[in-house]
Amino acid sequence: MSDIRRTEIFVDGKWKESDFEKIRAGDVFRLYESTGEPVEDKKGNSEFVAKTDAYIKDGTYAVDVVVISRR
Repeated sequence: MSDIRRTEIFVDGKWKESDFEKIRAGDVFRLYESTGEPVEDKKGNSEFVAKTDAYIKDGTYAVDVVVISRR
């Protein structure tokens, strides 16, 4: 089983699967673990707005976010 997370970006009123590195500042997105469970922050939020474009940090893609909703 792959440990790659699945990325969805909210585009034109629909969630569309995308590559994490394609996240751009202002995108609304959510992530899923390879097991299918939503990625959540410490407070249980699972939908985010990107404050930055995706970038590489310590060899891994990252993005700065603003939390927008709770699962």
